This record gives sequence, C-alpha cells and structure tokens, in this order.
Amino acid sequence: MSTQILAVLVVIFLVLGLVGLFAIYLGFKNRGSEDWSVGGRRLPWYVVVGTQFATGQGGGMLVASVGIAYAFGWSAMTYGFLSGAGFLVLLIIAKWLRRNEFTTLPDVLKKLYGDNKILISLTIILAAILPIGWLGANMVAFSALFTQLTGLPTVALMIIFAVATLIFVLPAGLLSVAWTDTIFGIMMIVGTIFVAFFTYNMTGGWNEIVSNVPQESVGIPEGFGAAGATTILVWLLTQSTNTITNQMYFQRIYSIDKVKRVNLSVILIFVLAILTSLWSAFMGIAIHSLNPSLDNSENAMGWLLTQLPTWFIAIFAALIISTIISTASSCVQSAVVNVTEDIYKSYINKKASGQKIKQLSRLWSIILLLVVIILASSFPNALDWIITSAAYVTAGLFSPILMGYFLKNTNVLTSQGALASMIFGILGTALAQIIGVEVYPIFGLSFSLVALFVFSLLSKERLKMS
Repeated sequence: MSTQILAVLVVIFLVLGLVGLFAIYLGFKNRGSEDWSVGGRRLPWYVVVGTQFATGQGGGMLVASVGIAYAFGWSAMTYGFLSGAGFLVLLIIAKWLRRNEFTTLPDVLKKLYGDNKILISLTIILAAILPIGWLGANMVAFSALFTQLTGLPTVALMIIFAVATLIFVLPAGLLSVAWTDTIFGIMMIVGTIFVAFFTYNMTGGWNEIVSNVPQESVGIPEGFGAAGATTILVWLLTQSTNTITNQMYFQRIYSIDKVKRVNLSVILIFVLAILTSLWSAFMGIAIHSLNPSLDNSENAMGWLLTQLPTWFIAIFAALIISTIISTASSCVQSAVVNVTEDIYKSYINKKASGQKIKQLSRLWSIILLLVVIILASSFPNALDWIITSAAYVTAGLFSPILMGYFLKNTNVLTSQGALASMIFGILGTALAQIIGVEVYPIFGLSFSLVALFVFSLLSKERLKMS
C-alpha cells in the first residue's frame, strides 16, 4: 500500500470514527420511533439548517455540479440557482407542514385528500423514489471520485460506501443523521473554502483560468446559458420543483423544535445553496483550465484528487466522504421511513411498538443499500440519477401537493383527481422520454396539472348523478 493511500485511509477513519462515535452516543439517547422518523421534533433550527444543507449537496455538488461547470462554465450557477429556488417555493407551505406534525410525505396527501388507499400507496412509492435516486447518485459519485485514487473496483468502493453510511443511520435514524450532518456540513464549508484557494493557486490566477477556458463558458452573461436552453429548461422543470416533492426536506421541517424558526431555516438553506453553486462553478472552470481534455466531465473532481499533495489529498478525501455520506445517510433514513411507517405500521401492524419499528428500520436500511449497489453498478451516471428520479417524482406529486394546499379549504379537488394527476404525470413523463422529447419533464407536469382538475370535476359530477 502506498504512503499516499495509507495517509488518506488514516484521516478518513479518524474523521468517520469520531463522528460515528457521536452517532452511536445519540443512539443510546434515542427515545423511540419518532426520534428515528422526525428527530423527536426537537431539533434546533441551526441543526435543521445544517442537515438540510448537507443533505442537499453531497455527491451532486462534488461530481454532478462540478461536472456541469467543467463542461459549461457558469451554467453550474444556473443549475444551483434553479435547485435552490425550490426552497423559496417551500416557504409557502413550510409552517403549515410543521404545525400539522406530519411524519412522511404520504401524511401530507392524506391530510389534503383523505385516506384513499390507492392514492396513498402510489404516494409512498413516489416519496421513496427520490431518496433512492439521490442515494444512487451519491454512490456513483463516491466510486467515480475514489476509483482513480485507490485503483479499487467500483463495486468494492460501493460496498465500503454502504457500510460507512450505515454507521450514521443505524444508531438513531434522523436524530443521528441530522446532528452528524451538521458536523459534516461545517467541515464541508471550511474544507471547500480551503480547496478553492488551493486550486486557485494551482491555476496561476483568474486571468490564466480565463485564457484556458472557452469564452462561451466563462464569459458573463453568456456562460450562465452555455448548457443550452433545452438543458436549462429541463433543470427548471425538475430541480426548482423538486424541493416541493422531496420528503427529505419535508422531514427536516417536521423535526424543527419551534414553528417560528421554520422560515428562517429555509431562507438560510437557500443562501447556502447559492454559495455552494458558486463554489462548484469556480471549481469546474478551474479544473477545465488545468486539464481541458477529460473524456467525462464528471471525472473532474476525481482527476483533481490525483494532482494534490498527499497531506492535502488526505484532508480533502475526508471532506468528500463526509459530504457524500451525509446525503446518503439522509436518503436511506427517508426511504426506510416509508416502508416502516407508511406500509408496515399503517397496513400490516398498526399496534407495532417503537422498538419494533426501530428494528425493522435498521433491517430495511441494510436491504435498501444492497439493492442500490446493484442498481448503481448498472447505471453509473450521477447526474442521470438525480435528473431522472426528480422528473418522475415531480411530475407525480408537484401539482397534487401545491394545488391541494392552495385549494385545501375548497371542494374543488378530489382524491380521484389527485390519483389521476399522479398517474398521468408519470405516464406523460415516460411517454415523452420514449419518443425522445428533450424537454420531457414538461409533459409530465402538464399532464398532471390538467388531469388533477379534469378528473376532480368528473368525479364530482359522477357523485352528483349517483
């Protein structure tokens, strides 16, 4: 084993070990299934900000966003802004979500449309798809970053990733995930600033960077649109709407200790998201300046790792793993809650004890990671995982949630309309993808919105006639 790899492993084990011990400590303080699901609804606002920030970044920031910047310059800022803008939409319903003390995303649909078994079952599936997609993206990102450095096979790295993720999920679910996310988030902010300065010095300065990167990517304002109108429209339709359908973000709102702090936490997350996109844009542009000949833009950060001195690689590697695992642990916890709370406790064993729910949650965390290892090995593209999962989930849930909230005190919408909205949203997205429409998410969102109102009207007319 080389000195370089040994140094990297020592620092990684030190960081993960210390934070992991804290997670285990929180596990001993775990009071029950509500701690696992929503952090006991007693998380301070700064922890909610920390866990939201860490969850929303991860491999998407380090691989996908930097890859966008490597290929299209300042367009990474456009991607970041559109992703962050979803938090401003979330402000509309944030306090309402916390006051109702929901546990999962299906609880929201149940509140808006009643306990329609088919509707709730489809919601459970859609709510779990997004965290599973993000989990796959982060698993792919981890293997892409470290296969160049370590020479280990992709599958081996994915297994290591899965084991590390379980360290932070198993002790106490969201309670341990949220607090360790906050620690990782602080490390991420400090580390990314340090890395940016180091990379800047490697390039020889901004003038040198600009001279080595195509003007259409680094120029202002043209660089913000370098990815092309079609691609940016897809980002708009998937990323800016994604937040309103993302159960992981909802859970953190459910978990905050005081309702009056909800909006503050959401606004701070938006600000951090914009600053993070600026970092990603700079890093991608700078790496392009250093090496403009990479075959795959998503290998940009992985290539940078191979150019750093040993001591710096060790620190940066710990940062990367902390960043990715913080998101992955959130994804596992969120998807598992759908299994234990929405399926097992709602339909199989309504009297299940908190201890039973915790045991099942831990078991399903392991099962989920094994399944995602298989899927990620077959579909190794981080950005595709993020965009595709977001497109289908958003098409199915965006209109029923947002329109349902706005019209909750009227009798305009029905559960049948909401169910049709989900089905037509999914079918519209799939149809557009099959026939090769580039801006395929617009079909799903449009079909969903129209179906919501049309089938609500039809179901009400049928009820009158009967």
